[in-house]
Amino acid sequence: MMRLAFLTFAVAGALLAQGYGAVEWVEADRAPLEGTQYKTFHSRTIGGDVNYRVYLPPGYGSNAGARYPVLYELPASGQSTLGGAEVVKRVDQGIRSGRLAPMIVVLVNGLRGNTMYCDTRDGKLPLESVIIKDLLPHIDGAYRTVAAREGRALDGFSMGGFGAAHLGFKYPDLFGTISIMAPPLLGPELKQPRPAQAWSRLFPMAMSGDLEYFRENDPFTLVAKNADKLRDRTVIRIVAHMEEEQWLWPQCEKLHKALVDRMVQHEFYFLTNRSQCLNTMGDGALAFFTSALARPAEDKWEHLPDGSLGMPTEFQGVGGLAIPAYIRKPPGAGPFPAIVMAHGGKYGKSVAEGMGRSPRGPVEDFIQAGWAVYAITYRPSEKTAVVPLEFDDTVEAVKTLRRYPFVDPRRVGYMGGSHGGQVGSRVVSRVDLSGAVLCAPAALDLIEDKKAAGRGEPVVGILKKMVADMEAALGAKAEEIEKDPAKYGYSSALTEIEQVRCPILIGRQAGGYVPAR
Repeated sequence: MMRLAFLTFAVAGALLAQGYGAVEWVEADRAPLEGTQYKTFHSRTIGGDVNYRVYLPPGYGSNAGARYPVLYELPASGQSTLGGAEVVKRVDQGIRSGRLAPMIVVLVNGLRGNTMYCDTRDGKLPLESVIIKDLLPHIDGAYRTVAAREGRALDGFSMGGFGAAHLGFKYPDLFGTISIMAPPLLGPELKQPRPAQAWSRLFPMAMSGDLEYFRENDPFTLVAKNADKLRDRTVIRIVAHMEEEQWLWPQCEKLHKALVDRMVQHEFYFLTNRSQCLNTMGDGALAFFTSALARPAEDKWEHLPDGSLGMPTEFQGVGGLAIPAYIRKPPGAGPFPAIVMAHGGKYGKSVAEGMGRSPRGPVEDFIQAGWAVYAITYRPSEKTAVVPLEFDDTVEAVKTLRRYPFVDPRRVGYMGGSHGGQVGSRVVSRVDLSGAVLCAPAALDLIEDKKAAGRGEPVVGILKKMVADMEAALGAKAEEIEKDPAKYGYSSALTEIEQVRCPILIGRQAGGYVPAR
């Protein structure tokens, strides 16, 4: 597994400052920060723009085939994205000196720590959702990233460290590395003046005084909940330091023990003071971290006769199962609209790859029209059957496609025939798409298939068998199931029709595909 470690560096600002500053989705201070670019993106969560700063490593512009891991740097309380200046400076020095593998650094707008990197309980400041649902897909779409958990790291000091713990432990499938620097692991039980002061300010603002909501988002709760997904998968380190009131390091030690008790591997540093804590994350740590750094990944494209580029690949289905796919795109950087294409019949890696490389329509027509094509197959099965997990697998395929840097994530569609059409008929109610084409979808509704057979209409044998299997599994005849589908746990494309999220074109194939001209 590709592993990503990183550097954290000295940062300015203290958690317990009296004024945390203005809460701005787009920071008014656009002062230049050497080595970075001030950027904004549109957040669907808030329906408006959000800013960030990005550092691109040397060679990013000239090495067009490389993908880079990303370090998401979370500011401390009171800090804006400008607080990442020292981080960027030392990352750049490390890369140029050859002591650090190239990486992208994203300086996150953390709303100056006021939300504890959660969605505020009142819904007014949904920072967590903006980061997870909007910022991550934007970064993977706008830059050549290693768009997988192994290629993403979280890092932060003070409240940024709390944010790294909260987001990293809550979303173990998104982040492979978590660096937690001197996190203020607050709670109502802490009576010392400094944590009590912070709690009295942050608890009402971030949590609206709802202790249950706080507990749901507390790193201690999240460690217990997701230990199995963190264990043996995630690189974690906690750095604590002593302080006069003796509250911060005992809380960090408590978190360390919670990980130990659940056998979650990690590193724990206990240092004597805050300055030492910060300094250990500077130049002296380069050699230590470099041993675990991910290297930029080179893309190995096939050059196809029509000038397009293609590559065998895979995506992770439900439960982390690797499912074969083939990505193909026109020449150029994009962003291109893209289509997920699913074949008929049963599982076949060679089928997906053959479809992706096809010199004929519809694949070739999409390529010539300036679309990227993502040809997928299903989870392995010895028989031709529609497995409900395939619906959610295909949703994961859509998400994976959206993360390619040359794909426009807002313009992704679906096309499938027979088995692929049937899967698509359920996917359209589970994920947002620009549109879907379902060619001769099999088994849209088994109850209706049985009715058709009863009327003497031609129904292929496999559909009759699927009806019989469905009745056996649910313990009732189709006629009884139709009276109360929910009682029997029955669902189909027709029962989910009100949840469909995009326009659909359903066609009945006759003589193969005929491209529109």
